[in-house]
Amino acid sequence: MNKKGIHRSIAAGLRKLRKERRITQAELARLLGLSQAQLSKIENGRGSLVAEQLVRLLQEYSLSLSYFVSAEKSSRNEEDTPLQNALARLGAAHLRIVPGIAVPERLALPEEAVLETLIAPSSRLVTALAPVIVRHCESINFHRIAERLRGHGVEYRIWWVVDGTYHALGERLKEPYLPRDLHRLYQRAFLLLERKKLNLPQRGVEGEAPTALPVEGATRAPMIEDEFDRDLISERTIQLVKQNRDKLANHWRVVTRIKKADFEQALKDSEET
Repeated sequence: MNKKGIHRSIAAGLRKLRKERRITQAELARLLGLSQAQLSKIENGRGSLVAEQLVRLLQEYSLSLSYFVSAEKSSRNEEDTPLQNALARLGAAHLRIVPGIAVPERLALPEEAVLETLIAPSSRLVTALAPVIVRHCESINFHRIAERLRGHGVEYRIWWVVDGTYHALGERLKEPYLPRDLHRLYQRAFLLLERKKLNLPQRGVEGEAPTALPVEGATRAPMIEDEFDRDLISERTIQLVKQNRDKLANHWRVVTRIKKADFEQALKDSEET
């Protein structure tokens, strides 16, 4: 296995470990003597653990080296499937339900499914959160999701997705031939999101949180760039994606190729199924 392959395996193993043991990024970073930003880069394949850190990890969680060697393959093949089935059942009707794959009980809850999709992001699945939020926005506590994401250093992901959904709803409500029942559903979700004041806030100073802070009780703090897309391996790729991201992603400091229009497309796709 070459250097890049080792980095990918370590990255997949760390993500898998945190998901299985329900460990936050902040907790794991403290154990390994890393900053959260350093751990985030390693989890994105842009670095690796030193031998002492790897040994500590193996001892702390009673793991073998094979856990990391096999993690990348199992991550590619299995990680998204239960989530895909869960989101499909929660309203993302355009996603195919994969037969024979059980959905964990916790993912039957919309809030848990949204949270897990944002912790282990897949660009294919994250836009599918739009129809799920539309159908369940009354019962989802977005502030609680943000608080839980804060432990992973990615608390603003939820506001980026909610913003994208809000704007997607606004565009779909302009459609003159939208079926009446769908129009009522979209109108209700649009008004609910508006009443919760989760629409796009006024942008703050470059590099700082928005002026209309969505997290209750939060203080202004520098916003760290959230390198969302998993294939952002090199600094050159990161800079290219930053330069070409849309205003929505730039506002929430999310480094991704996903555009605002992709959330609207997810709504359209779920309508046609």
